[in-house]
Amino acid sequence: MSMSLQDYALTGTAVDDAFIVDAHAHMGPYFAFMVGHDGSAEAMVRSMDRLGIDVTIVSPHIALTCDFREGNRHAAEAAGEFPGRIVPFVVVNPNYPPAEIEAEITQWHETTGIKCFKLHASLQKTDTLNDGYTPLYEYADEHALPILSHSWSGEGGPMKVIETPSSRTRGAVRAGR
Repeated sequence: MSMSLQDYALTGTAVDDAFIVDAHAHMGPYFAFMVGHDGSAEAMVRSMDRLGIDVTIVSPHIALTCDFREGNRHAAEAAGEFPGRIVPFVVVNPNYPPAEIEAEITQWHETTGIKCFKLHASLQKTDTLNDGYTPLYEYADEHALPILSHSWSGEGGPMKVIETPSSRTRGAVRAGR
């Protein structure tokens, strides 16, 4: 009898016959709950090895809450320390001036390349239609990159959080791409 992925996870058994990508991970301390094993990249990779996870895409808690620049730096350092195992989400805070957001996107484009973006509008006290996200949407559209966004809450309720942002961007952001 074969085990389901849930069975593997619940028993702590490594999955040896599949390539597993954890597409939503966080690292570092967080104010709202305990993060086990110190929240470091090393601890994350040890957990990945125990569970048979090959790659994780990570956004540090600090990037989503108080300092997106520092959080992006932490994610890039973790990816550099564990190449091929940790992939960083790039996070921006739409409440900052557009020039600062564009500079952050440009920095990561030029230094490490950007694989994907992470939005957390509710922690940033806004919604996904905030004009501050426009540089992110335009870059993601131009480079065909995925965006992970929380959608359970935010200004205007859950439906507004997940509305297609194309009407707010100068680029042609397309849903379902």
